[in-house]
Amino acid sequence: MKIVCLGDSLTKSYKIKKNESWVALADANSEHEWINQGILGDTSVGMLSRLERDCFSYNPQAAILMSGTNDLIQGVTLPFIQSNLACAVHHCKHFGVTPYVGIPILSDPAIASTYWGKQIDFNFVNQQLQLYRSWIMQFCEQFSCPVIDFQKNFLSVVSANSTQEWYIDGLHPNAAGNKVFVESLPGALYKK
Repeated sequence: MKIVCLGDSLTKSYKIKKNESWVALADANSEHEWINQGILGDTSVGMLSRLERDCFSYNPQAAILMSGTNDLIQGVTLPFIQSNLACAVHHCKHFGVTPYVGIPILSDPAIASTYWGKQIDFNFVNQQLQLYRSWIMQFCEQFSCPVIDFQKNFLSVVSANSTQEWYIDGLHPNAAGNKVFVESLPGALYKK
């Protein structure tokens, strides 16, 4: 099976070796072909606009769609993000690609603000990401779409340890954090 992963820096990976990203780890340790189509700084509208070029052109059987964090950092409202994700999901279904929706992780606001600036209210971004998670769960249940809850799984690991063990900058997972992402993948895509 061929799986395209679309998203932002949480998909592409940030400031770690290419082979340490969760997509590369999944590709190296499963029988499936994983294609990383994450773009640093991408948004939900960016992901939607490049579905044809960066997903459907590969003729995949499945796609993991994950976006929203950059939108929220830039002040985009949840309904706009939700609309873009819903369109992406429906486009995938129309073209015979099984969409899996990835739920973005929360940040560590104290660490993130030192790297990315105090003008960004990361507490508010986290609150919106939690509301987005709830909406994704309801939407995906309604439209029979599998969910990959990176947020919940990452939070359970982070809450048991120091956040500095899992983040590079309070926003992006380090190599160990990317391993948590791989462990979040469903058995249909990745056998643990």
